[in-house]
Amino acid sequence: MGSRHEWQLREPLTGKADPIPFLHATSAYDAQFSPDGRWVAYTSWESGQSQIYVVPFEPTKLLEKDVAPFAGKWQISIEEGRTPRWRRDGKELFYIDAQEAIMAVEVSGKGRGFEVGRSRRLFTAPPHPFGATYDVTPDGQRFIWSTFPEGDASSLVLMVNWTARIQGK
Repeated sequence: MGSRHEWQLREPLTGKADPIPFLHATSAYDAQFSPDGRWVAYTSWESGQSQIYVVPFEPTKLLEKDVAPFAGKWQISIEEGRTPRWRRDGKELFYIDAQEAIMAVEVSGKGRGFEVGRSRRLFTAPPHPFGATYDVTPDGQRFIWSTFPEGDASSLVLMVNWTARIQGK
């Protein structure tokens, strides 16, 4: 878990091809922009366990060479957390905790500040074979999830020489 990630912004309008670092974090992944594009929620192991954090995203400040890339970082998860998702209005963040429960946290970005409100457990997440692939409806009331099929294990089909089948059509 000691790998170092650097999230970068590129300047597409100026044609400049060099990336501009926007966040330096140890083992950071699964970044999600807030609906208004002003905040980024992500998972990181920088505390020694998986946690959800939010940082501001200010691309104009990134282009100024003498300004810090961001001011502030807020921890969202209480004990452990991963796989953040935003409600469409940006007033709530969802994540999976260490007990595989979906947690909902009230949040509010105001100016350059960010407020983390009440956290509540919603339900236990279903088994997730593909790294907890899920999403939430815009109103935050329903979730869609990749799960294992019930009953017998599904079969795996290996197709060999598939290009010959395509060419034969």
